[in-house]
Amino acid sequence: MASRGLDPAGETQSPPVSKLAAAREAIAALGVTVHQPNEAIGVEAARLRQRHPISVPDAYCLATAKHTGSTLSSFDQKTLKAARREGVKVS
Repeated sequence: MASRGLDPAGETQSPPVSKLAAAREAIAALGVTVHQPNEAIGVEAARLRQRHPISVPDAYCLATAKHTGSTLSSFDQKTLKAARREGVKVS
């Protein structure tokens, strides 16, 4: 059972929501699906990294979008350009 603490004014506080739980709730509210990478996505990410000047995390996101037929969203123009060249829909 979680304990309750006292704030500086002596009032009882509820236990803090974990940051991970809050992040998962925010992702779910956006309608974003989280996918676990598999070997095929890892191989595709390496190929994309070799073909385009993008970071490893961006290559994994792009590879995942390709494998799932998803739309890719990013603020990184290099990643968006790579996605378009790979035939991935961007938003």
